[in-house]
Amino acid sequence: MSSLIPVAFRVSPFPTNADYTPQEFADALVARMSIESPTTISFFVSGPTAPTSNVGPWLKNGLTWYVFDTPTAAYVPQVIESQSLMYIFQNGAPDHNFYTFWGSLDGSGKAQSIQYFSSGAWHDVYEDTFALYTKTVDANTIIDNKIAAALLPYSTTSQMNTAIATAVQGVAFGKGAFQVVMGSSQHQAIAVSDSGTIVPIFNVVAADPDSCFSGNKYTCPANGYYIFNVILQVSADDSNTTDLGTICNILKNAGVGLAGNALQSQVNPAAATSQAVTVGPVLMNIGDQVYITLDYTITVSAPSGILVGGGGPAGAQFSGLMVRSA
Repeated sequence: MSSLIPVAFRVSPFPTNADYTPQEFADALVARMSIESPTTISFFVSGPTAPTSNVGPWLKNGLTWYVFDTPTAAYVPQVIESQSLMYIFQNGAPDHNFYTFWGSLDGSGKAQSIQYFSSGAWHDVYEDTFALYTKTVDANTIIDNKIAAALLPYSTTSQMNTAIATAVQGVAFGKGAFQVVMGSSQHQAIAVSDSGTIVPIFNVVAADPDSCFSGNKYTCPANGYYIFNVILQVSADDSNTTDLGTICNILKNAGVGLAGNALQSQVNPAAATSQAVTVGPVLMNIGDQVYITLDYTITVSAPSGILVGGGGPAGAQFSGLMVRSA
């Protein structure tokens, strides 16, 4: 048995009384020769082209081992154990005595980092490099602080809205604008010839965005110059009224007159007649109250009456607004 290769060569018996020439003897010897080994011996092929059948291991180009894969009937690269490669990809940390590198995976198998064992622990290979850069959370904090500092000289949205609202409130024209009308006509019964005053009731608010009209009076919301308008349709009940004179007044506070319009008796007092009075710009103070009255002088031959606002809202309305601050 060879000391290098664990094999034994054996030759089967020759025929009795065989007479060979030297070449015949050599051929007969080779034909009867066999080799035996106490262990399994495998042979392999080497070359650039994969064998088409299983002839044992194939050393491709003398460098890479391939083995025959029976299910696919083709040669595939030899699988090399992770421990031989000195690296492994898995979820938990491996034994550093067997592995130089560890590909860290999360629970779903997604790669997280490449680790190298150093100073008694596994460390990300980019650990020192990443340490040179600011973390996302720290960068966000720095950016937020820079933005806050840059915006400090400027007003917040709330402050701007307040300033705008204040500025709008300070705009004089249109401040305290309103219009009210009489929802139904008013009737003043007249038994005998007389003089008196009727206070028209404006009980329907058509417009009052600043809530200035209440209690049948308008309250000025600020010091400034205002204009006011009133239209009243007036008529006697019937021909029992022989004479009807009226004065439509725009008054403030305790009866101070701002404007008035006298209407003398018509040929037919029972015919509806409109009185229109306008005043302004007139200086008013905050809190001043403005209201309307109708003074009348009537002569009757029998009981009659006075109808105010018989033409509906179009014939009985009171309006105004501030046109300039004081």
